[in-house]
Amino acid sequence: RYPWLGFVAAFAEAATIGGLADWYAVVALFRRPLGLPIPHTAIIPDNQNRIADNLGRFIEVNFLAPEPVREKLAEVDFSALVADWLVDPNRAADLSHFVGRLVPQTLAAVERSGLRGFVTSRMLEQIEKVPLAPLAAELLSALTDDRRHQRLFDEFTRVVGRFLSDEQALATMREKIREELPSLFNMFRADAYLLKKIVASAGSLLDEVRADPNHPMRAEFDRFVLTFVERLRT
Repeated sequence: RYPWLGFVAAFAEAATIGGLADWYAVVALFRRPLGLPIPHTAIIPDNQNRIADNLGRFIEVNFLAPEPVREKLAEVDFSALVADWLVDPNRAADLSHFVGRLVPQTLAAVERSGLRGFVTSRMLEQIEKVPLAPLAAELLSALTDDRRHQRLFDEFTRVVGRFLSDEQALATMREKIREELPSLFNMFRADAYLLKKIVASAGSLLDEVRADPNHPMRAEFDRFVLTFVERLRT
């Protein structure tokens, strides 16, 4: 009487069968359907240790082995990342102000007798204990490929140069020196002209370094980076 009901019945049967099949397939992965000991069910609970071992081995071989890590690090241009970050004037200004706060504190620490040698030796001891030192060496080695570390050096000199030409930043530094090192502050205050000459000379030196790709300071920076990498490797 209603031939079209045949199509509805067929679709309903297909949907029911498909739903039951999907239910069984999903349930069979995690437990036994209806609690019955049907073969090839509860696959994950019965094999979770083997699955975990294989997954761990896959991650170790494909993601944590030295060669894949080295290849991924070689693809990253760390100097470009830092340069792009410093292009933002607000970030550069924040970094300059941070340097302004850090310098007086560093000077105060260095002024204390024997602190430099103690801190240096302690840092080297801790670095030698870190098992990730070889990985850090590979990271720095990738950074030095094609002299990309010199781009980072250029950005550093540019930031310091901006700091030296920023009157507000210099005023902040002078205030910190006055608080932390009053004797040093009084000496420079007695000869403001000398202080300005020192700042101007430092800025001029940084300009020369950026303009000259063969400047001796660049060679010193190369030696420092390479020596540091070798010390990490050993």
